[in-house]
Amino acid sequence: MVKETTLGETIKEKANIAKEKIGDVYGGVKSKSSELCNQSGEFIKDRAKVVDDKVHNNPWPVVGGAFVTGILLGYILGRK
Repeated sequence: MVKETTLGETIKEKANIAKEKIGDVYGGVKSKSSELCNQSGEFIKDRAKVVDDKVHNNPWPVVGGAFVTGILLGYILGRK
């Protein structure tokens, strides 16, 4: 005996399959994005440490750059 399925049952079955596939993809994307976030956080911490060390070893170029930047911004924003 062949079971006849209605259009509504077929749609429900297809929707359940789609939900499962979307759930799998979502889980993969979520874990991958979490992994990338952790890796980028470590990379940023490492780069910040390098910059901090360079500034502590030779601060005058940074002070000069900040001074020049301040002068330029003051000039640009102060014009009428």
